[in-house]
Amino acid sequence: IGFALAVLAVSLAAIVYLLAPEIGRAFPGAKPWLQSYAAWVEALRAKSDALYSAGIERIHSLIERFTGGGAQTS
Repeated sequence: IGFALAVLAVSLAAIVYLLAPEIGRAFPGAKPWLQSYAAWVEALRAKSDALYSAGIERIHSLIERFTGGGAQTS
């Protein structure tokens, strides 16, 4: 049940993020909160992209170090 609740929570958070403009038009009082939430999600996405890119670069450097350079072709 815990996993299902986690999936539900993430799904609801994604729906709120994706529908933030429509929700803001329907509920103008929620607009500032929705804008802050969307900005927070965008910042999280940027950080995760940077971490992913750094991880890929690290993997590439480890491969080069252990293989002695570039990939070999036959």
